[in-house]
Amino acid sequence: MQAFHWPSFPAMREALRVTCLGREYHFPRSCIRGLHRHRGWFSVGLRIEHTQDELPEFVVFWASVFFWTSGFEKLRMQLESFGYEVT
Repeated sequence: MQAFHWPSFPAMREALRVTCLGREYHFPRSCIRGLHRHRGWFSVGLRIEHTQDELPEFVVFWASVFFWTSGFEKLRMQLESFGYEVT
């Protein structure tokens, strides 16, 4: 299980790039199987389902430290503006 936090998540039309603790993870759009809301105990994140064997299978990008804040909704709207579907 791999979890990423809010440091950087620029949404791009052809790929998503997550930067965490000095490492960068690149998810080309063609390798993304699904983007899903993932709820932790108090937080809400974006689960990235992908087909890249060299990256962790379970990837969650924590967008809201607390589930009642708007961080995840802002991220969802940004991703949807680039044509991604978030379920």
